[in-house]
Amino acid sequence: MSPYPAEAYAPSGKLWWKTRYWPDKPKAKFGTEPRLAAWLKYNAKIGDILTLRKLRKAIGSSNRVSAQEHFNRRFRALRKYGWTVISCRDLAGLKQNEFRLDKIGKPIWRGKVKFAKDTISAELRREIFESDNFRCVICGIGAGECYPDDQTKKARLSLGYFAANFLHKPNDPANLRTECSRCNVPAKEGAAQFHAAKDLLPKIRALGRAQKARLLRWVENGQRERDSVDHLFDQYRSLAGVKLFL
Repeated sequence: MSPYPAEAYAPSGKLWWKTRYWPDKPKAKFGTEPRLAAWLKYNAKIGDILTLRKLRKAIGSSNRVSAQEHFNRRFRALRKYGWTVISCRDLAGLKQNEFRLDKIGKPIWRGKVKFAKDTISAELRREIFESDNFRCVICGIGAGECYPDDQTKKARLSLGYFAANFLHKPNDPANLRTECSRCNVPAKEGAAQFHAAKDLLPKIRALGRAQKARLLRWVENGQRERDSVDHLFDQYRSLAGVKLFL
């Protein structure tokens, strides 16, 4: 006897998260978002703590880094359908590779549904970007700049939250901040940039007193601290077509 109710199965007889094509559109692929939402609905409960690695395995997602990044984006996209998941950035006690399911959203595996009404407008998005000088407040990288460890990849900006969605309205400007796509990932398990604590701590201990104090402020504030020279460079970047000769 199946452990799942009848509604957990698509018309084809397969479980929704094992389905590869939409029932009414045989040539249209059944994407990551509906498969992920369906698995959560029938395999997880409110309050459960899970990892993205477990979810990728459950729905058959690749372990390649590029595939992981795609999966993470699709995971975050569930928010616009009313799903709420809490990461370590929102709740103390969760590990970096863990999240907690706090709310089950719309059954998007059954067909197209409308986005949540409290989506962020383009005007508000630009307002937040401008207030942060078009830079990620966490790592400090600017829009279009190449990552120091990967000169082939340019930073793409998105919006993140100071606090969890369930504490503030998503379109509350006081709760929004600019983050690059890399820093915006809710859980970075398996990412190529991950450094084990045993490798990182000796490098921190080797810093001078002033550098350690500055790093501590960054850690406590959850974002990079920028000085007056950084801000002057941000202003220079806004002067399109102008070159300074110092």
